Amino acid sequence: MIDKFIRNRLQATWQKLHAHTVPQDTFDELIQAYSSPERFYHNLVHIEDCLALFDRTNALAIHPEEVELAIWFHDGFTIQEEMTMSRKARNGLSQSLINLVLAKQL
Repeated sequence: MIDKFIRNRLQATWQKLHAHTVPQDTFDELIQAYSSPERFYHNLVHIEDCLALFDRTNALAIHPEEVELAIWFHDGFTIQEEMTMSRKARNGLSQSLINLVLAKQL
């Protein structure tokens, strides 16, 4: 079971972007990708490390919510998976009423 902290952290990031909820299928696929047994470095521990570093430096970001969302997605998928996930992320962001410009940047 995924640590409640991780789920709550991603949920909070999406809420900062004025979304009501994280699209569950997107979250599940992201967690599944980072939890894959062949992942030695780009896994959930890596995401937690990145978030910890970002917590110490987020005041430097002009749009910290967008940077944090990028941390979540930056190594989640292989190139083949990225095409599908990028489309799903854009759709999920759009469906969550997040700024369309942000959704197109993903």
